[in-house]
Amino acid sequence: ELRVGSFRVYPGLGAALRYDDNLFATERGEVDDLVGVLSPSLLVESDWKKHRLDFEAGGDFARFQENPDVDYDDYFAGSDFRYDLSRESNLFGGASFRRAHEERASPDDVNGEEPTIYDQTSAYLGGSRRFGRLGLRLGGTFRELDFDDVPAFFGEINNDDRDRHLYTAGGEASWRLGPDFGPRTRVFARLAADLRRYGDGRDDAGFERDSDGWRAELGTEFWVGRSAVVELF
Repeated sequence: ELRVGSFRVYPGLGAALRYDDNLFATERGEVDDLVGVLSPSLLVESDWKKHRLDFEAGGDFARFQENPDVDYDDYFAGSDFRYDLSRESNLFGGASFRRAHEERASPDDVNGEEPTIYDQTSAYLGGSRRFGRLGLRLGGTFRELDFDDVPAFFGEINNDDRDRHLYTAGGEASWRLGPDFGPRTRVFARLAADLRRYGDGRDDAGFERDSDGWRAELGTEFWVGRSAVVELF
């Protein structure tokens, strides 16, 4: 841990050497290989009495001994904040970017000569307010997925029909129960909408994959000891 002004900084570096006896997850003609992975990371947290601001970044960089075509460079960066309007209300949000790859054993990564690389951009924003035992919380999230095309023996795998935007918006109302049920036991109701919009109106197989959904939850949350939370809904 390092101190930089009113921030705590946690740098990290990990290294691993792994052996995979079936790199491409095939039923026959298995290919084995040795891979070295370097994983740097950085976490920065504010140490303020009011408000909060965090930043995190890191990556996994892999190099294979016999199959350099499946080398990958995954990395991410993101930040979160909380702005305290008062003791009873706050605003919160964050944003992040991630470049990653699909594992070769994934059913979506088939017949490609290289791993399928994709970018994920995410953001969320919301607010909460407490009125005595009553708590209210509203928020929304946005996520964009952008998949790269992949070279293959027969030409190129088109992944443009997998690109999509995901939107979620919803709220929660909760009621904190009295001391007979424990100091932090509450019941809650949640309602959220889930929208998915693809860049292509139809995928390569001719299917329309846009969707509109929603979910509703009723439940309770209580603490077990000082560090464990149980939620039933």
